[in-house]
Order: sequence, then C-alpha cells, then structure tokens
Amino acid sequence: PVARIDAGKFWNQKILEWEQDRYAHGDARSSRLEALAYQFSGLPRRMENAQRILIPNVINRNVVELGCGSGLMAEILIEAGAASYYGVDIAQVAIEKAQNRITLAGLDDKIRFEVGDISSLKQFDADLVFSLGFLDWLEPQQIDTVFRLCKDTEFLHSFSERQFSFWRFIHAAYVYVAY
Repeated sequence: PVARIDAGKFWNQKILEWEQDRYAHGDARSSRLEALAYQFSGLPRRMENAQRILIPNVINRNVVELGCGSGLMAEILIEAGAASYYGVDIAQVAIEKAQNRITLAGLDDKIRFEVGDISSLKQFDADLVFSLGFLDWLEPQQIDTVFRLCKDTEFLHSFSERQFSFWRFIHAAYVYVAY
C-alpha cells in the first residue's frame, strides 16, 4: 500500500519557504539545490501569465483563489479593480502570513482569507475562481469538488507544471527527492 501524507502538515511545513524560493526568486537563505530547481521550474512564468490574464478580467468582480498560499495575488488583483478577493488554503501558517500583510495594508474590507480543505468548502459567491497549480496536488474526487463549486463561474487553472521537457523531468526528480 502507498503511504498517504497529511497534506495540511506537509504544506504548513513547506509553503512559506516554497513560495519564497519559487515566486520571490529565492533569497540568500535558499540552498544551491533550491536555486537550481527555481531556474528549471515553470513557476515564475505561471505567476506572470496569471497576472497578465487575470488583471484585465477582475474589474468589479468577486474573485476566489483556491490554494492561495500566503495570498501573493490578493493585493495585485484588488489594485487591478477586483471588488473582492477570497483566498482559501490548507496551510494555516500561510493564511496567517497573508492576513497579517492584508491587515497592515488596510485591505481587510476587500480581502478575506480562510484555512480550509477543498473537501470541506461550501458554495461561495464568486464571479471568477482561479488557482495556480492547485489541481496538480488534488485527488480526482477533490478535483470533482472544485468543478462542482465552480460550475456557475469562470474558472482559470494553470497546468504549466505538467508540460514534458528535459528540464521538467529534472525538476520532477528534484521534487521527488527533496519532498
């Protein structure tokens, strides 16, 4: 039998470091291996493409991000004209970081975060739902839940990490060994 990992525990331990290394281009604390993995990852392009696609489409809309991590897109989308932003993630440490940043920015009236597992989510009010690589981590029944929740909304999901290339293979091998 295949051992199952506790997704909440895994992401609570990894998400903030992972976001820093992948989306913030790493820093001096990043290991050489993490810096090398970043170079071959599609993640920086994922964030750039998401902004390019979403920004013109959020004006006066209620936006939901599934698997939001520490809500790196929240302020960007509110500044672009979104009426509201609601982010959900399984990692409590990421949600706490997001909420602290939003509170300091004075955006509590437009941005809300919640710790939650996809299987426990209820229907939400949204005009646009998106995720950045979130579906890649879900089981088939959880993906069915996502599409059931999003049936009356526009939904964008980035699948950029699933393309095949030599560098994607190297990155997948790294993820397998490192995690």
